[in-house]
Amino acid sequence: MPPRLRPRPRGQRAAGGRERLAKSDWAAVEKEIQSDAAKRTYVLAFLTKHAGASKAATAEERKRAWDSVPPTPRRWQLSEEAILAIKVCDKACGSGHFLVGAGHRLARHLARVRALAQGESEPSPLLYQTALALGKYGLFPLTLEEADTVMGLVQSWFPDWSAAPVCYVDLPVVCRDAIYTETEIEPGMKRWLEVAAKNRVPVVLFDTAEKARGRRLMKDAADDKVGILTERQIHGIDCYARKLGIKALWAGGISLSQVLAFGRLKVFGIYVTSAAAVPRPLDASARTDPSLAAARRVTYDGVRNANCSSKRGSSSPVSGSWESRLLPKHSNR
Repeated sequence: MPPRLRPRPRGQRAAGGRERLAKSDWAAVEKEIQSDAAKRTYVLAFLTKHAGASKAATAEERKRAWDSVPPTPRRWQLSEEAILAIKVCDKACGSGHFLVGAGHRLARHLARVRALAQGESEPSPLLYQTALALGKYGLFPLTLEEADTVMGLVQSWFPDWSAAPVCYVDLPVVCRDAIYTETEIEPGMKRWLEVAAKNRVPVVLFDTAEKARGRRLMKDAADDKVGILTERQIHGIDCYARKLGIKALWAGGISLSQVLAFGRLKVFGIYVTSAAAVPRPLDASARTDPSLAAARRVTYDGVRNANCSSKRGSSSPVSGSWESRLLPKHSNR
């Protein structure tokens, strides 16, 4: 078949369709997504995540949101949402290897789209790794012995994928022979880490569960009743995790000043929403939640400021031990 008559691969046809869609005005896009459910899914996801439209936005609000994003970034954002909207059916329902393979393949495509959006021809290894989204799973209200069993099962199902168990620091760690509350939080977290290490878990997440009550991971002062862990406690838990060969992620209402502190502690990583987002009105789907006062939208400036604060903290000069640098400022902790 002559080259000009040879059909393009399906992926190239889809990419060309998204490029054409990105250059179209909203009237043409709205007409097209009425008859294409898959296209409608990722276009609406783009409007919600990247253009600031709510899920219950009117046609006029969607038009304004669409027009607010220039065609070039719109193209890559649409491509990203199209990949993320893909659903995979595991016909085998066995070990999960089929799903893991599909996830790796989707991650390669997602990393390439993000690289092209940044003007690169191929994704860097780091970009590819971040495209493989970290999976997290909670273990509350299981006892530590029950959590041990679940961790072992998850690790056997996904040996080549980072599935991170979550330890909620504002909920007690319950064992057969002990209950660790906030007053004995450090021994409880260390015992929980020992169970994770026993099951060869590579990454864990420390987070807060009672977000509706405003609980935060880190204390701002010794008498802070909302925060849970002091910097010294976080340092101790993080060092113990490293000793066991575990990388610890931290989350839970982390403010911009606390990002600086985490950078100074040189932790493996943090999940930041509070410090990188601005409040926005609730959409129709969230207004029925009485505990939710406002939604949050991550901003470019917020992410940049959090990143700069973390780097500033991690590059601060070290003079003496960790305790000599931090404890004089918090002598009552």
